[in-house]
Amino acid sequence: KIMHQYDLGLLVQAGHTDELVDALRTLIAAPKLRAHYHHQAQQAAQDLNWEEQENTLIDLYKNIPKKPS
Repeated sequence: KIMHQYDLGLLVQAGHTDELVDALRTLIAAPKLRAHYHHQAQQAAQDLNWEEQENTLIDLYKNIPKKPS
């Protein structure tokens, strides 16, 4: 999900070495594509870190209904 949401790179099936070779060749031959993935990874790192997630988790916990006593 995160891979697609942030467009982080090329996916290859596990064990498919030909696909891996093709993906690596694509990245080697395409500096703009590498730069794009680099930028996307930086954006994902800014969004997906504990400091950013902390407020989301706090809000979630605040909205959990309290058990009646």
